[in-house]
Amino acid sequence: MSLLTTSEAAARLGIDPSQVRRMAVAELLLGQKYGRAWLFDADEIDRLPKRTKGKPGRKTGSDR
Repeated sequence: MSLLTTSEAAARLGIDPSQVRRMAVAELLLGQKYGRAWLFDADEIDRLPKRTKGKPGRKTGSDR
């Protein structure tokens, strides 16, 4: 089992580290808190869907 920091998990998911922390606190993402730091299982993170670039629901120039 390989552990990831909040920043590493965020990079793999394509989201901001603050979102990873909020998901962990809300128990939407399994993680273990050690002091002030969260650690996440890399295999669990890799099973989650990745965020694509751009904001959800936002139209691009060709979609308008």
